Amino acid sequence: FAMPSTGGYFRWPSLHGDTLLFVCEDDLYAVSLSGGVPRRITDAPGPVRRPIISPDGTTVAFTVVEEECQEIYACSVRGGPLSQITFQGAEFARAAAWAPDGSALFFIYPGSGRGTNKTITNCLVLLLFCWAHIQ
Repeated sequence: FAMPSTGGYFRWPSLHGDTLLFVCEDDLYAVSLSGGVPRRITDAPGPVRRPIISPDGTTVAFTVVEEECQEIYACSVRGGPLSQITFQGAEFARAAAWAPDGSALFFIYPGSGRGTNKTITNCLVLLLFCWAHIQ
């Protein structure tokens, strides 16, 4: 695939079928494995990290670093509006895995957030492993 004209750094690849997602210059890009020009699919409120594609290949979840905290967001692999999944204000948050049917996203965070999200349930003590229903 062709590199963006400004060069850049490429991190955290995520692959599903013929679609490769990766982080470049703090946003998420998509490109076909058969080639082409990568297209930016996020315009996030902060640097994007660690994308993870849903089992059906339609949605991607990722961490966004906002000021001093990290939150989990999701969007279509084709781009479009971002959906904020967590509102924890945590120093650390990572999308860990999707449920096999794509109906839930499992993520981790240290459990010391500033807020709660009604869709977050089933948290364990210490390093929390939680899930959120994705609609």
